[in-house]
Amino acid sequence: MNLTTEEYKKQERKIKLQIDALYREHERELGVLAYEPHEVQKKVLYLPNRIKCMFTGNRVGKSYHMSREICMLAIGEHPVYSEKYGGHIPVPCRLWVSSLDFAGVRDITMPLILGGLPQSMIADVRIADRIVKLTNGSIIGFKSNDSGWQKYQGTSMHAIWLDEEHDFEVFNECKMRLIDTDGIMLISATPTKGMTWMFTELYEQKDTGNIDVGVVEGSMDDNPYLSEDSINEMMAGLSEQEIQIRRYGKFVELQGLIFPNYKTDVHVIDDFDVSKDWKRVLAVDLHLQKPTAVLWVAFDRDGTWYIYRAMKVGGDGSTIRDIAKNIRIQTGAEKIEYGLIEAATLKDHQNIFGVDVLQEMAKEGVYLLKGTRDVETGIHLVRELLGNPQDTLGGSPRLKILKSAAFNGDSEKRSLDWEFKHFRYARPKGDVNAYSEKIYKHDDDFIDCIKTIALSNPNFAHRPKVKRINKPLDRVTGY
Repeated sequence: MNLTTEEYKKQERKIKLQIDALYREHERELGVLAYEPHEVQKKVLYLPNRIKCMFTGNRVGKSYHMSREICMLAIGEHPVYSEKYGGHIPVPCRLWVSSLDFAGVRDITMPLILGGLPQSMIADVRIADRIVKLTNGSIIGFKSNDSGWQKYQGTSMHAIWLDEEHDFEVFNECKMRLIDTDGIMLISATPTKGMTWMFTELYEQKDTGNIDVGVVEGSMDDNPYLSEDSINEMMAGLSEQEIQIRRYGKFVELQGLIFPNYKTDVHVIDDFDVSKDWKRVLAVDLHLQKPTAVLWVAFDRDGTWYIYRAMKVGGDGSTIRDIAKNIRIQTGAEKIEYGLIEAATLKDHQNIFGVDVLQEMAKEGVYLLKGTRDVETGIHLVRELLGNPQDTLGGSPRLKILKSAAFNGDSEKRSLDWEFKHFRYARPKGDVNAYSEKIYKHDDDFIDCIKTIALSNPNFAHRPKVKRINKPLDRVTGY
């Protein structure tokens, strides 16, 4: 049968559509077994870490990829983690998939999971309960960050996927759910919120040798299915900062710093023996569920501050008296002019535990006064103490930190030096270019100690005595 050119093209299109339909049906049946990751996705797939992170720009396929890894775990076909391939995640297994809200579950994560599972292995889908059950016994539950961290309490899990940046409390609670099983956490995100906990707790770990955390970065340019023209069209009208985030998946440079005038090479000095004649003060930022921060400050004859000791103690079920005992041991025979406790934590712990914190401390020989609570004034006073290292006209710092105190804490990244470099104002939701006047309260316990001491107005500068000269008054002027 002879066909005209037009008829031939029409027949060709029909056959192509039939082939595409058969392929889609085949792919739907196979699910994740037909998955072919691109290069960046492949790097993520073969990471062996317990917490694996995919930080990319938009439209790189991060959510799609992580959904496929969850499906692989559910059916026992993950090339790294499944027992079949020498891993430790069994079948059946318990899995969670978490979105920022339930609209994200409905529109993104649940459809991705249902599309990634081989259709013959789906035993039951309970939309109202947000649960998918497989024929092999595996169960996938769906969660929402905006429900609060309490909704993540309960049974142990084998793997959890957080799609986009969740609250730090949710992240921590999810880690608790994975302890019993030595489970896996998957995190996919475009860092639109900047350098939040996700930057310090995860991204920065990639260069520290922390084997628990693996990070892969990717940009729109790594997606082989996006053309340069389509990328440029999506980026049109965005600021350079937004382009760095949304195209390249970069954590933007930390802005909104409260102490931009703090410089390690200016304010941190080599250790030396502090003079016994200098006046000394200590401050405590008390916590029982996490380490308590304690700072010791000495003041020279000119009134310059020297933070000579910093310590994090407790947080492991220690009592108030346990913490006080540690403070007393560290202080030794040093003469302390007065000690202070940060006002907010004093109030919190007296309300929660119903004990007189100051009395409990005093029983161990640590005598403290309640500090003043005035956040903005405290910040202003600390800024003045730091001075302006670039200012040659009266801007020299009046606060110095001994090296052993600057880098001490429950870990180096939560040291006093680290807190100064990361203490900042919070971002308004949805605005990557602005900062609010609200402080981002996270890992700032040493800073609270410094503010508490500054608000007590320690004035120990030496004032030389002026010799009075008595002379007769002038009869005309009277002086």
